[in-house]
Amino acid sequence: RIDAPAYVIANVTSHADKTDGVASYTLYAIGDLRSEAHIDTIKAAAASGQRVLIDSGAFGLASAFGSKHDLDFNDAIAMPIEDIDPDGTARARWHKIIDAVRDHCWGYVEIDIGGKDRKREQRAAMEEQGYRPIPVFHALNDGWEYFDELASTYDRICVGNLVKADNATRLDIFARLAEARKGKRVQWIHALGVTPSPTWFAAPTESCDSTAWQSTYMYGGPC
Repeated sequence: RIDAPAYVIANVTSHADKTDGVASYTLYAIGDLRSEAHIDTIKAAAASGQRVLIDSGAFGLASAFGSKHDLDFNDAIAMPIEDIDPDGTARARWHKIIDAVRDHCWGYVEIDIGGKDRKREQRAAMEEQGYRPIPVFHALNDGWEYFDELASTYDRICVGNLVKADNATRLDIFARLAEARKGKRVQWIHALGVTPSPTWFAAPTESCDSTAWQSTYMYGGPC
């Protein structure tokens, strides 16, 4: 259970010690989990009472692919996953990491690459294998009919396309989410890559995450 609204600190493993006894909610991206010690960090965080959310690492994969091929992030995240992960390495790592930590985390996010049709296929395959990934709605890519589909089927949803969006776009998305969710099954919506701000609090989702918290101790400034 998460007490909303909540700020989930996106936590690179090298700074995990800074969250001990302080953070209630943490997010780890699979791309940052590169050793057994990192897996142990997740288990220790959960054992300490933190509610841990595991991100698929799709943002990092799509960002790297977009930079290499001169694509906007929103276009890159919609590319076929075979183009971004041609040898299946990232997908295999997702399964390996989730198998190791699924009993210790509050939730884990699907591999949200390839557009809504491919996300449906990938998620269905995961569910057939016994996984229960949290689906991602890309607000600028998927169309709001897809949100209706997800919100009517799942109790938890993550929302993407927000990291690089300006405040006006974010506010429009948050307002539309607040209206579109009414009467649906969904109970919890998480805004990926969003620091709490007046824009978010105007129509808050249950939670959001960012790495902005690190600036407090790394640079001595406010988030």
